[in-house]
Amino acid sequence: EVSLLPPVYIAVVRQDQIVISLEEALIPLKDDLLRGDGITFITGPSKTADIELNLVKGVHGPKEVHIFLLMDDLGSSKPS
Repeated sequence: EVSLLPPVYIAVVRQDQIVISLEEALIPLKDDLLRGDGITFITGPSKTADIELNLVKGVHGPKEVHIFLLMDDLGSSKPS
């Protein structure tokens, strides 16, 4: 099976990298998009039931997505 993504996708994301909208996510990618660079958005396992009405998962992406969210440490004081 050939895929752009591995069967299990693991992302490590800082809290400050999370955005509310797709439009906001595209802002830092503007130069890449103008150059014609390819960008892949990974939203999770795909599902389709159009093949003989059988539900098939993970046809166009990973079968599993795991996200590790690195939280800001709001409770500690910063060293001076």
